[in-house]
Amino acid sequence: MDSAAGSKGTTSRRSGTEDAALTELRNAAATFDFLRQKGDPVQFWEALRLARNRRSLVAPREGEVAPPSPQVEADIRKELTSIRRQMAPLVDGLRRFLSQVQGLPEPPDRLEMALAFLLVTSREQQAVAKWTDPKLHGDKAADKLASLATITDPYREALQPWTLQVSPPEPEAPAGDPEEVRRAMACCEIFEGLQLDAALWETMFLLALESESVRPALSRLVDDLEAERLEEFQAGAESLHGRVMALRSRYADGVGALRVAIAKSKPSLAEGRAFDVALGLLATTPAQGPRLRTWLESRPDAGDDLARLLGPFLEKSEALLRSVQAPSP
Repeated sequence: MDSAAGSKGTTSRRSGTEDAALTELRNAAATFDFLRQKGDPVQFWEALRLARNRRSLVAPREGEVAPPSPQVEADIRKELTSIRRQMAPLVDGLRRFLSQVQGLPEPPDRLEMALAFLLVTSREQQAVAKWTDPKLHGDKAADKLASLATITDPYREALQPWTLQVSPPEPEAPAGDPEEVRRAMACCEIFEGLQLDAALWETMFLLALESESVRPALSRLVDDLEAERLEEFQAGAESLHGRVMALRSRYADGVGALRVAIAKSKPSLAEGRAFDVALGLLATTPAQGPRLRTWLESRPDAGDDLARLLGPFLEKSEALLRSVQAPSP
């Protein structure tokens, strides 16, 4: 990985930097690179929080960063989930606010580093929570971030040749896999036959989030049913339904709030299968899926924000359903 602490990095302290802060940033940079290479859409403010909480890779001043043990990686991901649950709504609101503010630091990686410094302390988070109106608070926010960018500039220089790679724009909604939708529908039918209720969004989530274990489990259910191993079939279905219930307990309130928000503009879609499929598609996107799950679980009041996020996926889900339901030639 192209770590700030790798062999290409500097070992001398630059003017305007503190050793402890620079070490923390090197650890954050190494963790950021590691998670990005693993496909996680981590943002740099999250990586810096991980380093501050001592749940990051430890970058040496010279040489390559050692890959983490499975336990260390698990600890990092657990802490990252906690950080996102606590702070993602605040940061999403901040980014919407800043999109309407002029005079922010440039280029984008300079702004991201300033944001990371802004969000690393609880005191600054309290100030950020009060920035709600760009007309009233925009100048103050721009001045604050410009001041932080000036502070972070020596650190950005000290981390070179490592540079912060800002996230690319979210890709358009994927076309989706018709077979995955068929599996989700088949799962609903299996549960229905045993008088076990399950919504399509729940089985879509189950397949999206636990596909490696759910797909073989579904195949075994089909095999047991065809072979008339009814006791095994019943036990397997009930076990799988238990996992659906776990997802329901985490996300159902948020999904209900999202349905209400969607119904304001597209009432016909809010109660149809297109909504469930769109939710499943969004849950699988690398950049927005984790954010969606965090909001559904911890912010059922964010229905309007999620509705805007889900909008582009609704048309794709309708087309996907038409292809699934079309008769075979």
